[in-house]
Amino acid sequence: MTRNLATIFFLLVLAGPILAEDLRPPNRDGQKLRRSRIVDVYESCRDSVVTLASYKPKEDASLYEFFEFNPKTNERTLGSGFIIHRDGYIMTNAHVVERTPTRQVTLSNGKTYIARVIGVFRSKDLALVKIDGAGPLKPVILALPNDEMVGETIIAIGNPHGFQYTCTVGIVSAVNRSTKTEFADDLTNMIQTDAPINPGSSGGPLFNLLGEVVGVVTSNKRDGQSIAFAGSIDTVRKLLPDMLNVERRYGILSGVEVAESTGRDAGCRVTATAPAADSNGVRAGDVIEKANGRVIDSVADWSLALVGSQPGKALPLVVSRGGKQIDLKLIPARRPAPDTKSIEKLMGVKVKELNAARAKKMKLRVSRGLEVASVNADHFKGQSPPKVGDVIVRIGDRRPVDAQHAAFLLAELQRTGQKRTAVFVRSADGGLTRINVKYADK
Repeated sequence: MTRNLATIFFLLVLAGPILAEDLRPPNRDGQKLRRSRIVDVYESCRDSVVTLASYKPKEDASLYEFFEFNPKTNERTLGSGFIIHRDGYIMTNAHVVERTPTRQVTLSNGKTYIARVIGVFRSKDLALVKIDGAGPLKPVILALPNDEMVGETIIAIGNPHGFQYTCTVGIVSAVNRSTKTEFADDLTNMIQTDAPINPGSSGGPLFNLLGEVVGVVTSNKRDGQSIAFAGSIDTVRKLLPDMLNVERRYGILSGVEVAESTGRDAGCRVTATAPAADSNGVRAGDVIEKANGRVIDSVADWSLALVGSQPGKALPLVVSRGGKQIDLKLIPARRPAPDTKSIEKLMGVKVKELNAARAKKMKLRVSRGLEVASVNADHFKGQSPPKVGDVIVRIGDRRPVDAQHAAFLLAELQRTGQKRTAVFVRSADGGLTRINVKYADK
């Protein structure tokens, strides 16, 4: 008993300073002492990160991709993304948004918008989507090409398992890795990291301590620990101009061809000009340092600077020429409309605008589109041809909204060397039919 009392007395003596310390008031300047670059990056960048939800019906998605369906039967897939342009362009993974009829983007303010797919590179598991009507958004800053360092701290912000705006931290474990996932067989130029990555993080950004995006979260290694992968921002910069295809999308001709500048100097080097650009004072050999108020570090930045451009509306430029900075104004010309005759030539059908009442009767998800008016059967030897009244719902990976858009999509397939494919849908006798067509090369 005496020994126990002595022990208790000894412990109380030791605890005295601790108990006294507990009585002090909390440090009112504690946040200043605890604030780190990680906290700064999270607070400054979270509004540029979005939640992506894709909805796919449990029924036969080969048809319900195009038709209205009962939302109670949907399967939901969650992912992440990040804003790359204030007009609503968002980068994510292809596997997050592809092959689903409905995609929604939720911003940091809690507002949700329907997203449409602008461009997809399946082989790199990258996709560009767009939302409309959200007002000017806060885009991320893309890191310089080849700028990541092994061992540097990186920060992931995403929505693992639906827990929105989760921040995890790790390091760049390695660069230029190759891996494969269930969605892509040969992913190269990947960043390896030990930052915790879980389902729902896919498509989200990896930031460096400057708050610049260095990678797009792609996957983790399920049979390993602390091994995850992100597509390098270098890959995004290389693919983004083709995904945006900004001059065709906005119906302009800038008259300027650009290439990456060598070394670490900012700007894009003008490699060639058309008469429209020449008349505005832009010359081959100029280095574009700013366009429309945007600092230009790559061809991707040039494409982003052209977003929203209109024919005849001046675009302010700052170029470097002979060691001097020069202010110029580039006035884009109007791009000629695509030749809609290519639809009949390349697809073997004549088309007409889809009637809104017919689209509603067919319960199509989108009322705008093209209806088959006549068919040249010679284009469809060895496969089921479409019929008059069928609706074209896909050319390649995209849904045409009118004849000019369809001609544009066909031209894009030719330009990028992709196979020409199309999907038609038919509503007859109360049933629905999907017709997939693969065209022979011409």
